[in-house]
This record gives sequence, structure tokens and C-alpha cells, in this order.
Amino acid sequence: MRKQLLYLSIALCGILSHAQLECPTMISPPNGSVNISSPTIISWSETPSASGYLLTLGSSPTSDDILSKTIYMVNYSEEINFPNNATIYVTITPFNDMEIASGCPKWSFSTPQECDFYINSKKDISVCYTENVGTNEIFVDFASIERELIGAQEDLLLTYSDLIGNAIDLNQLLPNPNSSPYTLLVRASDANGCLKETIFSLRLVSPPLVDLLDDVVVCESFALPVLSANNRYYTGPNGTGSELQAGIRVANSQLIYIINQVGSCMEQSSFRINIDPLDCVGQASAMQFPKFFTPNGDGINDFWQLNRAELNITERSPVLIYDRYGKLVRMLEFDSQGWDGSYDGSPMPSSDYWFFVNLGNNKSLSGHFSLKR
Repeated sequence: MRKQLLYLSIALCGILSHAQLECPTMISPPNGSVNISSPTIISWSETPSASGYLLTLGSSPTSDDILSKTIYMVNYSEEINFPNNATIYVTITPFNDMEIASGCPKWSFSTPQECDFYINSKKDISVCYTENVGTNEIFVDFASIERELIGAQEDLLLTYSDLIGNAIDLNQLLPNPNSSPYTLLVRASDANGCLKETIFSLRLVSPPLVDLLDDVVVCESFALPVLSANNRYYTGPNGTGSELQAGIRVANSQLIYIINQVGSCMEQSSFRINIDPLDCVGQASAMQFPKFFTPNGDGINDFWQLNRAELNITERSPVLIYDRYGKLVRMLEFDSQGWDGSYDGSPMPSSDYWFFVNLGNNKSLSGHFSLKR
């Protein structure tokens, strides 16, 4: 009899010590809120000792036509699309290995009529930051985030939060840009209370490194050298004008821009190409070089080579020969007999070819000639 009483006492203690799971509170969107744009994230408070949650969504108090007891192991959902001009009813039921909570309330929010503005669904946004070396202050162009999200649209208010609804001031993300990327929810609203939202990953990046080239003076044209990764040539500032490929020969005096851009973060440099035939070796008459050659094995004009003595070239720099597409086909050393019109042992076709030789002191000589067969 005493043992039976002891067992009964232990069982009653176990029942009394096992508290029921508490139903969570919906955090975002707030209960009763209106004009919640789609897609949106549902988030709720955490329930102690819960191992997961059943999320039910319906377009009426008794329906589950949007989600039916879908299991989530965290206290928020993914982005969910909802119909416009509707009231959405939400039930969040926690569970664990022992039980499923009962009697959890229904929460609700309403979606707006179609908004007359847009918000871009940007999954990743990279923004430049700069650091004041003296004070270690970090400066970020946060206006570029708005440009990425809403373009040139005006009269829109943007607010940011984490995925469970905690408001975030973007300046709070500083001064530790190395902690990025940050996953943020942004809501855009207009004067009529219409809302749209999206989720994006914000990465704060240091300014990209841009190549620096000195101004050049050449006789006829300048071959654009190969740039470092992600650097590009343009004829206009900030990536405007025409993009130029490395190896292209520029035959007109002009300013060339070099751009390196990562997301909205851009760095730029420029250099000037000056075409001046009189500046390279001093005399226009000294610019003579073979205008063509005929590598047909008859012993006449079978090789093309600069006459360094006639051109008063004292540098021992090699002569670089390119085809019309900017491909290097031969490099002639200073004491070479000349080019025989072949590439890797195969004869090149009749066409125009370009040459370039460094004269030292930031000067060079270039021009073009013809191969005739």
C-alpha cells in the first residue's frame, strides 16, 4: 500500500511539473495591421521548450487555403505571397516531443490594393565604405541602397528591420563592416499607406582597386594593355561611352577611363593618349619604315624589320607585332633578322599588321604595314 501511494505521488508530481506549451504572439506583421504588401515574412515570439511550430494561414477564419499546419523549426517563415485586398488569418501552434499546444489564438492582418509603386527584389546589394584614417570613422553611401531598391521613385519611406521585426538603423551596422553581409527586410510605403517589402543581403565592401596608367605620347596609335581583373576601359566617365577591349589600338588623341565596379561601388582613373608623330624621335622624316613585305622566298622583301640605325633607335627593346584584332603574333628582338610572316610556324594571311616599340623616356613608336603574298 505504501509503495502504491509513493508511485501515485511521483506520477502526480510529474503531471504538475509538466507545464503546458504557451502559445506565441505574432510579431510581424503586427496583429490587426493593414496594407501589408506581398511577399512578406511571418514572425512570432519564441515559446520556451518548443521544438517547432505549426503555421496555418487562411483567407477566412476557418480556412487553411494558404498554408495548412506547415512545420517551421524557427520562429519565422520564408517570404510568402498573399492575395491583394484580403484579410489573412494566422494560427501559430508550438509543439515538442511531449505535446502540441491547443487553443492558440488567431491573428490577422490585411493586404493592400495594388500599390502604384515598385520595389526591386534585390537579393544582394554591395555598398562602398570609406574609412577616415585619422579618426577610423566609417562612411557609407546609404543613399545608393535606396537607388538599388526603388530607383528614381520619389515620396517613398523606407524602413529596415531584421527578420523578426526589430527595427534597424543602418548606421547601427557601423563601424564593423567586416561583419557583413547583413540580411535585412525593407518596407517601402507611400502617403496612402500602401506597403511593399523585400528581403536582401547587404554587404559593405571596401573600394575596389583601379589600375593607374600614365599619359602616353605615341606616333600613330597606342595598344591598350591588359588590365587587372574586373578593370575595364571606357571612352566616357563613370562607365559611359563605349567600352574598349585590351589590345585595341587607339589612333586618335583622347582621354581614356578605367573603371572597376563591384555592385554600386565604383572607382575610376583616367589617362590621356596623345598622337604626335613629331614627338617620338624628333623628325617626321625619321619615321620611315617598311610599309609592306612579301615573304614568298624570292629573296626580296622576305622579312619585315625596323631599321633602328635609320630611325636613331638606341633602345634594345623588342618590336611587338600584332594582327588587326590586337593579337600578338611576333616579338622581334633588337638583333633579329625580322619577321618572316609566320605564327607558330604557319604562314599568316595577307593583311595589315601593327607594330609597337618602346623608345624609352615614356616615348614609343608604332605604325602599321602590309603583308602581301
